[in-house]
Amino acid sequence: MESEDFPNLHAFSSLENLDLTGNNILIRLPESISHLSLLKSLKVNECHQLQTLRALPSIIQVLEANSCSSLEEIEDLSKYDQWYYISFINCQKLLKDEDNQRYFDKMLHQSFLKRCAAVDRPLTIAIPGKKIPSCFKEEQVGYKITLMIPPKCNTRIIGLAICGVFHGEWRGTHDYRPYVSFTFKKDGMSLTQKEIDCVNASAAAAAENGNTWISYKPFSSFRRKDWSGGSLLISVSVAGGAKAVRCATCLVYKEDVESIQQIRTCISHKTGTKKMWKAKPTTF
Repeated sequence: MESEDFPNLHAFSSLENLDLTGNNILIRLPESISHLSLLKSLKVNECHQLQTLRALPSIIQVLEANSCSSLEEIEDLSKYDQWYYISFINCQKLLKDEDNQRYFDKMLHQSFLKRCAAVDRPLTIAIPGKKIPSCFKEEQVGYKITLMIPPKCNTRIIGLAICGVFHGEWRGTHDYRPYVSFTFKKDGMSLTQKEIDCVNASAAAAAENGNTWISYKPFSSFRRKDWSGGSLLISVSVAGGAKAVRCATCLVYKEDVESIQQIRTCISHKTGTKKMWKAKPTTF
């Protein structure tokens, strides 16, 4: 389905969620989709004829494009400011284009995570490949890693970034999701918190390629509020049993994002839209 054959979307200006999963005729998105000024969530999973993914609405927050086997071209997604969730699991053709590689690098760069950290917003990214970003200083072979928390730093920590690299197939369909377990230990006491992330991995990459999953979690989302001087054991796996072959983590501190917060506050005052950075996530 060429974009000109796609129904004109101008009449759906109030649309917030669009699910085109399983459309095996769609080759590219229609130009009219960029005029959906309220669209926050777009799902194009398993659209096997989809080749290009561009011209997204300006406030897009959620993009699922898993198992799009013909997808070859995307745009620079780092230019959008309100991301919560981006997933390209099993889109191996994207790795063959240098521009796509550059766009992925920008998404995996620390500054992209810091933009979400600056507004206390969670972020999840899942892309094909096995690259752990250089901003992760703590890296470990296997699916478990222990992070030592410095003493007297509790008031400075604002969040935690986690990365897991998987290879082989994630056997399952739409309910397969990365599974993260946190166990905090201090003074002989321990507290475990388990989460299932919202990455929707409908299939998996070939073993020689693999997938990289990254998640930023604000400090406010953890039950325990005092981490200073303890250790945090993190494990990353998939609900069906597959485990990360490498994982990494890093703490994000207030001083890491202060300059970003100052810039955004300045912009907000100038535009009269002080709450523009506090958009709530779409429910899906």
